[in-house]
This record gives sequence, structure tokens and C-alpha cells, in this order.
Amino acid sequence: MNAFRACLYTLVLAAAGNQVARADQIFVTNPGSTDTAGDPVSAEADFSYAGGVWTLALTNLTPNIKDAGQLLTDIFFTANGTTISSSDLSSQTGNLITVLAGGVISDVPSGTSNTLGWAFGTATLNGVTGNELCVICQGAVSSPQGITPAQGILGPPTAGVYSNANPSIAGNGSHNPLVENTATITFTGLGSGITFGNVVFSFGTAAGDTVSAPEPGSLSLWLATAGLLALAGLRKKR
Repeated sequence: MNAFRACLYTLVLAAAGNQVARADQIFVTNPGSTDTAGDPVSAEADFSYAGGVWTLALTNLTPNIKDAGQLLTDIFFTANGTTISSSDLSSQTGNLITVLAGGVISDVPSGTSNTLGWAFGTATLNGVTGNELCVICQGAVSSPQGITPAQGILGPPTAGVYSNANPSIAGNGSHNPLVENTATITFTGLGSGITFGNVVFSFGTAAGDTVSAPEPGSLSLWLATAGLLALAGLRKKR
């Protein structure tokens, strides 16, 4: 029993240490978030570090969206209270598709990542200075697509079709092509010791429809807590 307890204690310490050292930082909108029209919106920003490269996987989680107001078109974030230079942005890619009338998907280059044209730069939002990546920008960054953006990020389709899509998405020449589900952005030259925060997602084709994300939860913290509770239970049992 003593050996088991020592092993468990070691795992708890490792998990607690990993809470500080882990590279992955995931931000997700709160359940029940909506845009200004009352339609559901949901997004995830996953920052991960490997091989000298930070990767941001930016995903629209709302399935089979109906309206362009639910497109993910902007993310604001901070990094250790400083800003990232545009020269640190290495790449931005995603699978570009066209949604035709009836929600049918066209122009899907299977297995191909297209280069995206989102703007990136320094911005101030809600009194906080950080970075913004956007097609409809909230801060000082200029929107590259104007007020009718292409390359907004869709949520996943249902059975390969956006059957709920209204004319603001389906067959809309101004808003297409769109990014299917996830855009992948990479940064180089930053080092591993970055803590991201103050994440704000924005949706739709007009500035101002923003949803803040809470600070990321941690499996490591859960493991540490569970381990401590287990140790307490063992002590009580003895």
C-alpha cells in the first residue's frame, strides 16, 4: 500500500507540474453562447507548441449553421502581455469550399490546404492590447475582405451538406469561398514560454458581434485534484 501511495503521490506531483509546463492551451466559448441575432455560436482556439513552432487551430464548432452571422471571422488574444509581430506569422491555411444553393458543398480539394488571406496585427479590444487575426476585424487591424468577407470559418456540415444554410451562406458570391471547419495558423521564433489569454472570438459579417472565452481548463489540474482526493481517501481508510 505504501508503494502504491508513493507512486500515486508522484503522479500527482507530475500532473501539478505539468499544469505549469504544458504547452497546449485551449480556449472554448461558454455553452449557450449566441450572436446578436440569438443564433448559437461556438468556437475553439487550440494553441500548441512543437519543434519551435506555435500552431493555432481555430475551429467553428457550431454544426450546420444557417446564417453568415454564425461564421467565425475574428480572434483576439494576448501572449504574455506582449504582442506578436506580423513577421512571426509563418502560415495560415484551411480547406476552402463553396456552399451552393441548397447547402451543397463544391470545390473541395480533398486533402489539400489552401493559403488563407486573413489579416494579422496589433489591436486594442476592450482596453486590452494584443493581437488580432481576422477577416472582419474589431480593433485597429484593417479587414482585408471588406464588409462582405470571404473565408469566414463554417462549422461542420451534417452528412456532408449545409442543409440549414440560408442565402447569406448558400450561393452567396460575396461570402464564398468559406473555410471548412478549421483554419490552421503557425508562428515561429517565439519560444515555448508563452501564456495566451484574453481570447475573444467574433462572428458574422459586421464588427461588434464578439464572444469572450474563459481561461482554458486543464486535464492536468483535474488529475492533480483527483489524486489528492484519492490520497485523502486512502488515509481515511487506514
